[in-house]
Amino acid sequence: MALKGTLSDLGLVTLLQFPNPGRRSGLLSIVVNNKQADLYYLDGNLVHAKLGDLTGQQVLVEIVDWKDGVFTFETGITTDEVSIEKDLHRLIMWALKERDDIRKAQAETDQNALQSTDRHVFEKTLQDFVASSPSNLWASVIDTNGVIIACSEVPSDLSEIAPVIVKSVTAFVNSYPGGAPERVIVEDGERTLGLMSLD
Repeated sequence: MALKGTLSDLGLVTLLQFPNPGRRSGLLSIVVNNKQADLYYLDGNLVHAKLGDLTGQQVLVEIVDWKDGVFTFETGITTDEVSIEKDLHRLIMWALKERDDIRKAQAETDQNALQSTDRHVFEKTLQDFVASSPSNLWASVIDTNGVIIACSEVPSDLSEIAPVIVKSVTAFVNSYPGGAPERVIVEDGERTLGLMSLD
């Protein structure tokens, strides 16, 4: 007997646990965008998983966030291969955490790549701005986390105060009611600080 359906009907995490309560044995095949994952169950326990060249629990990390696709569960199909020996529920929780960690690492990589690109785009403009007037001492582009994405060369007399300025500006922008202001001018008697948004 074969059970067929779509992931939009059941959801992947629910589907992975489907054979467990009834201690079912069989093959669960899931197809998404021409990728097919085959998962073998014995008495409700997931014992082997395969996706292309991947086998074992790493397959679950790859498929745990699949949302659109179709599945078939065929009873009575078994395998001699055993690539998974962990409890199914703990394995799913582990796979969800691994997938989340991978997403976070990818987001950090993308952010670093973006900052590198932004640094290249802004650096010459900042240097030109400082060189355009003797009253312009230093210019930088700072993200909302206080990370300097790009800056002109820091003059020696500002080397100690520049990090303090960055920290203060970041705190001010992040705490300003209604979001970051478009422009701010701060004068302290010695210097003038200009701040503007670069959306």
